[in-house]
Amino acid sequence: MRIEGEINSRAKKAVRIFGLVFMAAFAVARIWQAFGIDGYRIVSIT
Repeated sequence: MRIEGEINSRAKKAVRIFGLVFMAAFAVARIWQAFGIDGYRIVSIT
């Protein structure tokens, strides 16, 4: 099935926006995990 025209352009725009939102959410979650959640830090190797 091939989609053309306005639907195609709207779908491409939506994929681009939600892809960026997804990557930003992962970045924020990583920062939250690293600095905000206790128990996920290596404090000693012994």
